[in-house]
Amino acid sequence: MKNVLNDNDPLPFITLSAATERAMAFLKATEQKKKDTDDDAARGGNEQEKTDEHTKYVDTRLREFRTFERRAAGFTPAKRKT
Repeated sequence: MKNVLNDNDPLPFITLSAATERAMAFLKATEQKKKDTDDDAARGGNEQEKTDEHTKYVDTRLREFRTFERRAAGFTPAKRKT
């Protein structure tokens, strides 16, 4: 067999092995990138929920703080009729 490279020669095992390895590495990297993108999207939803919870918490604490300041300043809240 001659050492001539052309399109008619079958791929040697070493070249086939290297091509397979590169293809698998590419697929693995693509899969990891997709997984990371999915994880980021999932975290984004959780971050939105945490932001909403944090906003509600801050609003509640501000109301409590205003009530405390009014009481400290001598203002008493009107009694509610029950």
